[in-house]
Amino acid sequence: KIDERRRERFSYDAIYTNIERKLHESAMKRIIMEGCKAMKERDKRLSDVEALKQQVKETAESLQDDQRQLDELLERNDYEKEKEGERRDVRVSTTVKTKTQREVNKYLAIIEQRAAYIIQQ
Repeated sequence: KIDERRRERFSYDAIYTNIERKLHESAMKRIIMEGCKAMKERDKRLSDVEALKQQVKETAESLQDDQRQLDELLERNDYEKEKEGERRDVRVSTTVKTKTQREVNKYLAIIEQRAAYIIQQ
């Protein structure tokens, strides 16, 4: 009878150990899967942020090019008007530059807010 109880105990221990191991393995698998999913999501968010930064950079460069072209046109126009004997009001040129710069700053602020929002998520 003692030997029978020992066998039962060994059987019970083996089954219990096996169940415990399987539970631990399944919990670890779940944790690993959740970690992988979180890392993929983080990588996607970082990729989105990098894409937004690139878009901001390209837009800023484009706006700067447009600003340079506008400045050149204004200077050429001023030169031609001076050549004709007319004076151009400098305030108009300054107002156009200020307006364009405000638009650039506004657009950059919007893109930065979007990037910050994406980073927070």
